[in-house]
Amino acid sequence: MKRFKVSPIENFKKWLVKEDVVILDTETTGFRKNDEIIEIAIINTKGETLLDKRVMPNCPIPIEATDIHGLTKRKLKGSPSWSEIHDEVMTVLEGKTIVAYNSEFDIRLLRQTMKTHGQKIPYLQHECAMKMYAKYRAVPDKRHKNFKWHKLTQAARFEKIEVKNAHNALGDCLMTLNLIRAVSLRDEN
Repeated sequence: MKRFKVSPIENFKKWLVKEDVVILDTETTGFRKNDEIIEIAIINTKGETLLDKRVMPNCPIPIEATDIHGLTKRKLKGSPSWSEIHDEVMTVLEGKTIVAYNSEFDIRLLRQTMKTHGQKIPYLQHECAMKMYAKYRAVPDKRHKNFKWHKLTQAARFEKIEVKNAHNALGDCLMTLNLIRAVSLRDEN
């Protein structure tokens, strides 16, 4: 197992006090290389909503994805395209460190969606709350020679945080923030 210079608790505390940290979550058409974002939310560490948008994708929404988040093209009718909200998203993210629960997935989908819509893909500074929480819980994962990753809802339940509006981008942002707050209050010993 790796040793860390800064403890997960200290990282969670750092995220809460830095002015340039935002929490992001997305819902998507799936996990493949051609999938797109269909819902995006960004909040600050005070819990204030900076962005909460549904997006009409260019690609179909498979039933497997709908089974997770409940979104269909019918429910997205009237929603803007990614091209219509891209500048607003980039303005909110400009100069920020993005914290997300499984940030690698959300950042990959941001980049994929931008590429699909022909937009320049900027560098996006991000940190992963899921991996940091895995380090905090420190449940060995022998197969990956690291720590076990926990689903956001599992982590919230373990930390006695209300699971509300799961698989809704804004709901997951707020649950991630509540998880960060709960862990940051833990004693280091």
